[in-house]
Amino acid sequence: MIQFLANKTANYLAKGDDPEDIEVIAYGYYMFYQQWLMTIGILLVALVVGLFFPVLVSLVVSMTLRGYVCGTHATHPLICKVASFAMAFTPVILAVVFELRITPVTASAMYILSIALILKYAPGDTDVRKIRNPDIRKSMKIKAIVLATAFVAAAMFLNNRFPEIAFIIVTASFITSSFVHPLMYRLFGFDPVTKEAFRPRW
Repeated sequence: MIQFLANKTANYLAKGDDPEDIEVIAYGYYMFYQQWLMTIGILLVALVVGLFFPVLVSLVVSMTLRGYVCGTHATHPLICKVASFAMAFTPVILAVVFELRITPVTASAMYILSIALILKYAPGDTDVRKIRNPDIRKSMKIKAIVLATAFVAAAMFLNNRFPEIAFIIVTASFITSSFVHPLMYRLFGFDPVTKEAFRPRW
């Protein structure tokens, strides 16, 4: 269904273009539609279990920051869906179910680690999504640092009245920043040095 919609969109917008160009455009729209359908699915699940607003906060933080931090991608659509649900719900479960809270010390520690990861590795990419322009890389890194700082500052401001939300903001920001670490690339099936997906041995 998503592929059909992507193909229709690409054919409508790129009439008369080269078939290879239309294929590239269709792939872009396929990823776009898939991401938004997955986001809607996450929010529907959150609504059913009564966690809509906390999960929405987690999604806003992770999706906004990930746009500049980037990082590893899943090598299979199913893995992508599982990882997306985990990223959205993990901070919420820790805050709501386990009632974990941030303190100035824990917030500072996660913030410092996030900034260190961003400075060293961001923006992360893969072999199929290379970010080669140094000016773009520098701009994305700066914006990622600004966003991570703004999120932690907002969390500390909200911490006294809304401790759950403050914890979710800081934790979602930290998890998102961690996706640029080489261990995350290896976990998701990529060579952490070349950023190329591991090929099956059979």
